[in-house]
Amino acid sequence: MIHVRVAHRAARLLAFACLTLLSACAGTKVDRAASVAGIQDKAIIVVSVSHDYTAFKDLNAHVALDGFFDGSVVLSSNGQAPLPFASRRSDFPDRHGHLYVQEVTPGHHELTNWWVTRGDQRTGGASAKKLGFDVARGEVLYLGNVHASIEMGETLLFHKKVPYAARAAILDRSATDIEFAEKTYPALAGRIRVAVLPLGAWSREEGNGGLVGALVKAMTPDKAAAEPASAPRD
Repeated sequence: MIHVRVAHRAARLLAFACLTLLSACAGTKVDRAASVAGIQDKAIIVVSVSHDYTAFKDLNAHVALDGFFDGSVVLSSNGQAPLPFASRRSDFPDRHGHLYVQEVTPGHHELTNWWVTRGDQRTGGASAKKLGFDVARGEVLYLGNVHASIEMGETLLFHKKVPYAARAAILDRSATDIEFAEKTYPALAGRIRVAVLPLGAWSREEGNGGLVGALVKAMTPDKAAAEPASAPRD
């Protein structure tokens, strides 16, 4: 039985490693050195994916663009980390995240789902509500910031503080995100149009966003209130 559990855990770890690697190589990212002429007829989206700063470097928030795996793109808060579960330096001072400037085909697209991973653990529950949008040839749209708030819990043994659950929301951080995009991609200067997806909680059909695979419980309200906020650590 122990060998079966070990094998199952190893299989899950490999699956999440493949998922993380997929987020680093799937899709068409705009070249930072692209010229104005080179992208003037492209359909481009700008979106950031982030999560709360915590002391846990192996946390990673993910967003699926246009489905799962088959032709989909996975955008992650750790961006193009050099190794699975490695933490990439954040693009932002107030959250751990990565800004994506992504070329897509003109037409209708959707953010299909979100989830958070920590090692071989991931948020459970059903798929999130799909968020659709349209982008035309020659347009550059800022869709917003997909941010995962991390709820801390404690282990059943020794009461060690660890991530317990996650909640995702769409936020308008156009002021900072667009400034960073135009600085990093000069050809986009003055071309990004704000078209933020519906603001607020990006809810699931069911499930509470708890991390599956960990013997963890929620903190009591009074204990959680006493916990100091985590400061940026990158």
